[in-house]
Amino acid sequence: MRRKADQSGLVQWAFLFGFLLLAAGLIRSGTAPVAAAPVQSPIVATVRVSDVINGLDELKERESELRLFIEEQKTNINKLGDDLTAKVDEMNLMPDGSAQKKAAYQEAMRMRLNLEVEGEISSQLVDARRGEVYADIFKKISDTARALAQNQGYSLVLTDDSGVEIQPSTEQNVRAGILSRRVLYSDPSLDITSDLILTMNNAWKAGGH
Repeated sequence: MRRKADQSGLVQWAFLFGFLLLAAGLIRSGTAPVAAAPVQSPIVATVRVSDVINGLDELKERESELRLFIEEQKTNINKLGDDLTAKVDEMNLMPDGSAQKKAAYQEAMRMRLNLEVEGEISSQLVDARRGEVYADIFKKISDTARALAQNQGYSLVLTDDSGVEIQPSTEQNVRAGILSRRVLYSDPSLDITSDLILTMNNAWKAGGH
């Protein structure tokens, strides 16, 4: 009788053990990690910005326009200088100590101050105009690089300054040049400078400006 009870207990224990193993297997199979999809490596491209700027047809035309603007400013300044010279020559012909000469001297002083002010304003206007040109050019470079990246599947477009040499100078200047360096080496196969120049020049010729 006791043997039967022992056998019955063993059967129950075997059943329970088998059930636990089955449950553990189900849990394990249900929580098995799913293989992650392979991560695609980013595709990087580089651009030599200084070469792009120097190779743009747009910059050549806009520099020509800028030279005309500079010539206009020079003409205005030269006119003021000629007027001042004429006033000084006129003043030198007047009798010393005369009220007429004193008045001419005061007028010449005002003309000289006006010449200096206009010269400074003219210089600032030229700098501002040149800054506008280069800011606009760089924005177009950035926009075109973005479009090329999206079209060609580039994940990242970097400015390649690895070819710029650090020139001997003061310690401060050399350290600043080193710290401002963004790329130490770039494989030439990553370079899309020529593609960028060609795309921008074609857009300029097509009237994209």
